[in-house]
Amino acid sequence: TKIIGNIMSKANLNICGDVFGDVKCDSNVKISGRVEGNISGKNIQISGAVVKGNITASGQLEIVNNSEILGNISAEDLNLNSKVNGNINIKNSAVIQRNSSVIGDITAMTVNIEKGSTIKSMVNIVGEKDFNADISPNTDPSAEE
Repeated sequence: TKIIGNIMSKANLNICGDVFGDVKCDSNVKISGRVEGNISGKNIQISGAVVKGNITASGQLEIVNNSEILGNISAEDLNLNSKVNGNINIKNSAVIQRNSSVIGDITAMTVNIEKGSTIKSMVNIVGEKDFNADISPNTDPSAEE
């Protein structure tokens, strides 16, 4: 399936094909295809997918199974076991599992980087009072192509 245009949903959303446009969901999002556009939702699970755009989760964000992300990430909590080229802003806890690759700055209250991951970034550990209330990304590495 190939969708050209933006997707907006108030209910849970499962994307298995290609989307060329932004994805905005008021609920949970699962992506196992390709998205060229920004993604926002409550809890977001990306598995075996390619995303070129920024990702904003108001809750949990899980990126696994050799997914590739070119864009900035912001969420409450992150579980990463894939590749990210962009800045990561997490309000609470970021777990970077082995075999992960991150090129971009990481900001969170707690960061767990497992042995075997590749990190080329500055890691910023901040307290809740120091964390900017707006965890939206400030730059767009996908625009650098």
